Amino acid sequence: MVECTVFGGLVLDRYLEIETFPDRGQDQLIQNEFAMAGGCAINMASTFNNLGGRAHVVSYLGNDDVGRDILSYMKRHDFSLAHVDTVDEESGYCIILLEQDGERTFLTKKGAEGLFRREILKGNEQVIRHALVTGYYLMSDEAHDIVACLEDIDDNGGMTLFDPGPLGAEIDEDILRRTVAISDVVCVNESEEPLVSGIIRPEQILAVKRGAEGGHIYYRGRTVSYKATDAEVVDTTGAGDSFDAAFFYGLVTGLDIEEAAELGARCAGIVIGIKGPHGFWRAP
Repeated sequence: MVECTVFGGLVLDRYLEIETFPDRGQDQLIQNEFAMAGGCAINMASTFNNLGGRAHVVSYLGNDDVGRDILSYMKRHDFSLAHVDTVDEESGYCIILLEQDGERTFLTKKGAEGLFRREILKGNEQVIRHALVTGYYLMSDEAHDIVACLEDIDDNGGMTLFDPGPLGAEIDEDILRRTVAISDVVCVNESEEPLVSGIIRPEQILAVKRGAEGGHIYYRGRTVSYKATDAEVVDTTGAGDSFDAAFFYGLVTGLDIEEAAELGARCAGIVIGIKGPHGFWRAP
């Protein structure tokens, strides 16, 4: 079984279902609401696990009701807790405004998930061979320590995928450059490509995701295009995370770039048909 370590925080996703996003200063009725464990890291971990791997999320949780709810959710769904711990801080959460057409808007309150201490890895950074890294995790005072740990993984021959995310422009420039430098694979949405276009090297794999239009993979002068999987759009939350995890899983298990991209697109297609940021299904 292939394993990976996911560097990214755990939060509670609080969904508010609405018909359409209101104009600024106007009102809108909430049609339904629900909550579940969320954040890019658990979305990636879910897909990696669904494909037959074992993902270990790195995150602190607050010693509060939100933290306990997330911990209970992870236990019920057999997520690894090897690198999850609690601290006397408030847990973070994300309010997701989900429209009827599947579009979503986020409002995130950061909390304990932004903390990082090397001790949470229990010395395993010396043996980590596959790492997934989310940009949200690098927007903290501990970012230098996180990147130093990733650099150690790289020095020990580990393979890393990095996705800066929609708030990638808020990451400290030096932190962003150092993280890209040690990443074998960098995944961005089309609007985020300018963040990395000047610092990516030809020997690195760059995946540019374009949603329903598919995307392109750039590697050593080659361009590989992939198509999005046709699916009924219920909730686009987590689709990019699912693509990242599946693409990475494909690469580390020996698929070529075209096959890995196709796997990523199929998994993203499954996720957009699920209400919630991730789901539990068998490998497509």
